[in-house]
Amino acid sequence: MLGAAVSNRPRLTPAPNSGASDPSPRSLGFFTRPGVVRCGGLGYHGVMNRRTIHPYWHHVAGTVLLAGACLMPGATSIGCSTQRSADRRDAAAEDIPILWQAGGTYSRIGRPVRILARDPATLAQIPLTDVPVSFDTQMVLIAGLGPTPNSEQGIRIVRVWREGSKTRVQERLLDPGGERSTGLEPASPWTVAVIPRSDLNVEGYSTRVPGRLLRDHPGSR
Repeated sequence: MLGAAVSNRPRLTPAPNSGASDPSPRSLGFFTRPGVVRCGGLGYHGVMNRRTIHPYWHHVAGTVLLAGACLMPGATSIGCSTQRSADRRDAAAEDIPILWQAGGTYSRIGRPVRILARDPATLAQIPLTDVPVSFDTQMVLIAGLGPTPNSEQGIRIVRVWREGSKTRVQERLLDPGGERSTGLEPASPWTVAVIPRSDLNVEGYSTRVPGRLLRDHPGSR
C-alpha cells in the first residue's frame, strides 16, 4: 500500500535552535512538525506535505517562481510587464533644465492657470515680473493658483522633463495645512520658470491666455 510505504520512510524532526551557524534546512526551520518531504537534491525522500513547510520557505519558493517567470521568453506576468514598462519610461525620460525661476504671493490672477509663453506677446498678457528670457532659444512656463484664503500657500516648479512626444511638468504646492495661522491676508500665488525652447506640447499648459484672467480680488496686488 502507498500509505504503508510512505509511513515506513524516515521522518524528519527539526533540531532545537542552538544559535550556532548551521546552513542545513533543518536549522533554518524548514519543518514545523514531524513530517516527510520529497527533496531529492538534499538527500531527503518521501511525500511533500504542504502543512509541514515553514511559511518562510513558501515565501522563498514564490519569489523564485516569480523571478523565473519574468525571465522566461514571452512571459505575460502582470508584475513583470509593469516593471518593464516603468523601466522603459524612466529610460525614455529626459530631464529639461530650469534656467531661471521666480515666484510671488500676490497677483491679479483670478483663477487657476497654466500658461506656456513662446513669444513676448503672450508673456506681456501676464505681467507678473521681469523675466530674463530670449525667445529665440527659450520659453516661459507660468503657473498661478488663483485666489487663496491665506498668504502661506504657494507653488513652485520642481522638475521639467521630456517623455515621448510631450513635455511634462512637476509642481510642488506649498500649504501650511493644520499649522495655518489665523488672520492672514488672502493671496494669489504664482511662479514663472524659463526653460529651453521646444516645439513639443507641455502637458497641462496652454499657449492661449484665458480672457479676463487678471482682475481685482482680495488677494490681488
